[in-house]
Amino acid sequence: MGTLFSRLTTVDDIEVEEISPSQLYNLHADLTSFHELFDCRCDDQYKTSHIDLAVKVHTPEEVVAKVEQRYCSVCVFYHSSDDHDNKYLVKCKRALAKLAGTTSRTIRMCLITGGFTAFEKKYPFMCTGNANYIEGLLFPSEISDNMYLSNYGVASNPTVLHLMKITHVINCTEDCPFVTDIVTQNDSDIDGSSSSDLLEKVSHIKNMRVPVTDTHSHIIAAFFDKAYDFIESALVATDIEGNCHSQARILVHCKHGASRSASIVAAYLVRKRAISVHDALAYLKARRSKVCPNIGFIEQLEEYAIIQRR
Repeated sequence: MGTLFSRLTTVDDIEVEEISPSQLYNLHADLTSFHELFDCRCDDQYKTSHIDLAVKVHTPEEVVAKVEQRYCSVCVFYHSSDDHDNKYLVKCKRALAKLAGTTSRTIRMCLITGGFTAFEKKYPFMCTGNANYIEGLLFPSEISDNMYLSNYGVASNPTVLHLMKITHVINCTEDCPFVTDIVTQNDSDIDGSSSSDLLEKVSHIKNMRVPVTDTHSHIIAAFFDKAYDFIESALVATDIEGNCHSQARILVHCKHGASRSASIVAAYLVRKRAISVHDALAYLKARRSKVCPNIGFIEQLEEYAIIQRR
C-alpha cells in the first residue's frame, strides 16, 4: 500500500494518523489494502446511513476481534464530524497496540478528517443512505479532483462513470472497447438500468485511444503530447467570452491500471507540474499503490522529462 497519509493528530496524548475523505476513497478503491472501517456514531445514525463496508462496533474488544478476523493492517475510525469520543478512541488505540505487540503485526489507526459529514458531502454515492448507493461497487483511483486512474473493469462500468461524472476517457489499450461502444450490447447494468438508460449516462463522454501494448519496446512516448493536449483541452474549456468554467473529469485506464495508463498520467504531471519522473510516480503511487510502469516506459518518461526541461 502506498503512503496514503502521514498527518498526525493527538488524542489525549496518543498520536493517531489522520486520513482525508479523498484518501479513504482511494483506500477503498485499492483492492490490495487490508483495512477495516469503524463507525463510531450512535446506532440510529449508522442505520440511517454509513460509509460503504463500515461496521458498527461498541467496544475495543469488538474492534480487536474484527481486526483479527480480517487480518487488516489499517483501522479507520469516523464520527459525525471532528468531534470524537476520545476515551473510546484511546482504549481502541491501546487495544490495537497490544494486539500488534503480541502478533508482531503493524496496525495503523486513523481518523477521517471531518468525519462522516465530510465524506458524505464529497462521495454521497458511497454512503448507504444515498439513492445511488450500490454495496461494494468499485471506483477508480482519484489522482486529483478532476483526474482518475483505473483498470478496464472499472472503466467499462457505465454506472461508475455516471456517478463519478466522467466527461473524458483515455483508453490506453489496443482493443478494449470504449464504454460508449459496449452499453448497447447489454440488456441491463448492475443497477438495473436498460441499455437505453445506460447510453444516456455515457453518451456525452469524449474518448481518446492510446493504442499501445504493455511491452518494453512499445513507443508510448508518441502519445504523451497528444494525451496532454486532450486533457488540457478538457480542463481549460472556455465559453464564447473566454471564461473558463470547465467541469471536466478525465478517466485514464488500461487493462490493469498499472503501467500504460499510469505512464500517460505521469507524463502529464511531468509536463504540467514541471516535476521529475520519480516525483510523478511517487505522487501516483501514493494514490494508487499498484502503479508500476514497465522499464521501457520509465525510460521514455525520463527522456520526455529531459525534453520538457529544455
